[in-house]
Amino acid sequence: MNKIFLHTLIASFLILSCSRRVERPLMDYSSGAPVKFPEWECHQVFSLRLDSLTGKSFLEISAFPKKEYPGIQIPWLTGDWSGYSTLTIIARIHDNRDSASFNLIVFDGRGQFTFNNRFEKEFIVDSGWTVCEVSLLGGLTTPAGRAIDMNHINQIVFFTERRMEPTVFDIGKIQLQ
Repeated sequence: MNKIFLHTLIASFLILSCSRRVERPLMDYSSGAPVKFPEWECHQVFSLRLDSLTGKSFLEISAFPKKEYPGIQIPWLTGDWSGYSTLTIIARIHDNRDSASFNLIVFDGRGQFTFNNRFEKEFIVDSGWTVCEVSLLGGLTTPAGRAIDMNHINQIVFFTERRMEPTVFDIGKIQLQ
């Protein structure tokens, strides 16, 4: 009996130690707080710019795609999402286009990074600030209907399928709440 209790205790400790709450659930580029730049496999140019109409700053991303999907990876949002109800990204397209299709993809820690093993949502982002919001209440599911493990989010990306010219877009805020 004590052996079973000890094994259960050790397993519980390992599971709890593997899932850490997201350390920095907000990146508000307009706030003047220290900035964490996103990452992606494609060459990009990042700059903090000032919106002369609102007086607030934003992150401008010029993605020069070496591959098909220019975008950003948001590594500081990996971890335990179980205590949050909404993911919000405020963005706009910035390269003389009326709108562009952007995809938000969330992977958990199980399996390979394949289409059937991720949550994906498409947003149409225009030249005005667009609120891209995903409700986390009730969890997220893959196209195959499997629930995403909200305790172990290990990758989140925001990208467009534009394949030709550089894609220039702005991010005002990324937030889990």
